[in-house]
Amino acid sequence: MAKKTVSGIVGFFKDDDALLAAAKKTYAAGYRNFDTLTPFPIHGMDAAMGLKPSFIPWFTFISGLIGCAFGLGMQWWTHSVSWALNIGGKPLFSL
Repeated sequence: MAKKTVSGIVGFFKDDDALLAAAKKTYAAGYRNFDTLTPFPIHGMDAAMGLKPSFIPWFTFISGLIGCAFGLGMQWWTHSVSWALNIGGKPLFSL
């Protein structure tokens, strides 16, 4: 006889504290592959589910720095090298 396994369970909660408590109990029971779906973020849900911190904030920050450097470099190149116009004695590149 084949071993019976649970393939999925759905629960509906009217209170976010009840969902958080259920997530903590689910993780404590040994389940690692589960998800919660809410229309708003619940503080502490990541810790209750045992999720690791995401790399997305660091990726976003580094991408923003690269984009800022590229935009500033493009402005410098355009105003100082490619299309340098001396207008009223102002510097070619000033922030």
